[in-house]
Amino acid sequence: MNVTRRRSNARRNKPLIAGLLLGVFLFVLAAAHSWTLHHAVCADAAAPGHKCAVTLLTGGQVQVASGAVSVVKIPPLVVACVQVVTVALTAADYSLPPSRGPPASLL
Repeated sequence: MNVTRRRSNARRNKPLIAGLLLGVFLFVLAAAHSWTLHHAVCADAAAPGHKCAVTLLTGGQVQVASGAVSVVKIPPLVVACVQVVTVALTAADYSLPPSRGPPASLL
């Protein structure tokens, strides 16, 4: 029972941890963009040999892990769909209502 409780807590905390990591990454990006924010975070930011996450990110020295993506090609499935269309041809009713007679030009 204790193991299942740990697993359920891990599932519950996963969005929280992901949000915190995203916040840290966005803060590092903001510090990389703003020199004053970087200087406020790192006291020795003006030193020539200063190395931190912000300087590594701005220098392009961040390596991204390459993940292998496997793509499975599924053969196309041909499905023959026959649609039965019934066309009902009706004759047009051009008769006049019973209260009216034919036009005088037709007489």
